[in-house]
Amino acid sequence: MKLATYVHDGRESWGIVTKRGIEDVSAAWPDGPAGLLEAIQAGEPALARLRDIAQAPAAPAIALADVTLRAPIPAPPKLLGLAVTYAAHPRECD
Repeated sequence: MKLATYVHDGRESWGIVTKRGIEDVSAAWPDGPAGLLEAIQAGEPALARLRDIAQAPAAPAIALADVTLRAPIPAPPKLLGLAVTYAAHPRECD
């Protein structure tokens, strides 16, 4: 399942990317998570509901050409970086 945060008609939302386009989760699940991060944090029950929405969409999909994709999680709580990204790097630092 592919999930995305996007802007459509000046409104930021999130949804499921399917062959039809983007299924707007906030329209299909109005009382659900506010965004992708909240859905992931909710765990398996939320992911099961997202699979259901993807399989039986409630509304017409939004064409990918009609949206502007954003970072999947717009304000991540953490960013991690690693100094040792490949095997030769520690030797280069000696």
